[in-house]
Amino acid sequence: MDSTRRKMTTPAPRFNETLIDEAFFVYETRFGLWSTQTVPGYEFDYGSTGLTRDGVIRMTRWTLKHLQEGDLHLYTREVNVTMGVKL
Repeated sequence: MDSTRRKMTTPAPRFNETLIDEAFFVYETRFGLWSTQTVPGYEFDYGSTGLTRDGVIRMTRWTLKHLQEGDLHLYTREVNVTMGVKL
């Protein structure tokens, strides 16, 4: 196996990783942003990225709550959706 291929499949290290509410991880990216990712096997596969740790934790909690309740579509919408256009 080519060594460059192995490097591409290895996940990037997560800095300052913490488990929150036993539902998702929050960690600092190499660019200084904060990201979240649900734990493997969780009901929903969701992740978020933002400027502050507290901000992404609040947004992830809010989104997961509305995903569980099934009413996320009432609070979100799609923008700039183009159909049949090749860019």
